[in-house]
Amino acid sequence: MASGITRSKQDGEYDYQVSVTDTVGNIGMSSGQFIVDTQVDSLSVQLDVPSDSGKVGDHITQESRPHFSGKAEAGSRVEVDD
Repeated sequence: MASGITRSKQDGEYDYQVSVTDTVGNIGMSSGQFIVDTQVDSLSVQLDVPSDSGKVGDHITQESRPHFSGKAEAGSRVEVDD
């Protein structure tokens, strides 16, 4: 049984504590911290110049495997969809 669980949290750092009791009454405990971060601090992406076939800077390419470069916040996940 879980108690004290909140579904949504505001951005910030939170502490948690977990305890488990087995069928004979032994108790195990653990605690730690986690961070909720829903804001993107910085993101940049661009089509690399060699992949920009045609007019440079129009961000249109005929390349079947274009190369991109960019920067994102450390620890973030970057997904590229076709």
